[in-house]
Order: sequence, then C-alpha cells, then structure tokens
Amino acid sequence: MATLTDIAAACGVSSRWISQLIAEGVLPNYPRGKFDFDAMTAAYFLHRREELISKHHAPAKYRAALVQVLRQRGMDRDADLLEQNAGKETRGRYLPKAA
Repeated sequence: MATLTDIAAACGVSSRWISQLIAEGVLPNYPRGKFDFDAMTAAYFLHRREELISKHHAPAKYRAALVQVLRQRGMDRDADLLEQNAGKETRGRYLPKAA
C-alpha cells in the first residue's frame, strides 16, 4: 500500500493532481487512502500515453507503426486496444477496478 504522496512522486506530479484524477474517475479510488502503488502508477501512465496519442490525433500510418512496436515488445493487449479504439474516447477503460 502507498500514500497519495508516494504515487504522485513516482508519477512526477503533485498530490493535488492525482486527487483530481481520482475525483474525475480517471484513476481508481481506494478506501481509507490505502492505494495500490503498482495499479495506480500503471493506470496513471496508461492514461498519459492514451492522452498523448489522442491529443495528437495520430494518423493511421503512425498508429500502425505504434501497434507494430507494441507487438514487438510483447504488448499485444495494448496493441489490440489501440487498434480497436482508434478514434474513440476511451478514458478510464484500461484502469483496474478498486478493490
């Protein structure tokens, strides 16, 4: 278990920003402030990666190259999700459910 401060430090952002993402439902909320460090940091970085990809509206050629790289690195699940959700709003879709 980790504190909000631990998670914020690992993600390179403020505790306030992590709290805001929890309030918006982007990151999972855990009871009594006992956060799962691995799940929270993974969820944060997946959110950031998706945000960057969608922000730049990656053209199909770039998206295809990214899918290829993800598959080469053994990240088939991420590649499948990127292909399935191209151009769709997917905020919060990859996040683990709070225990």
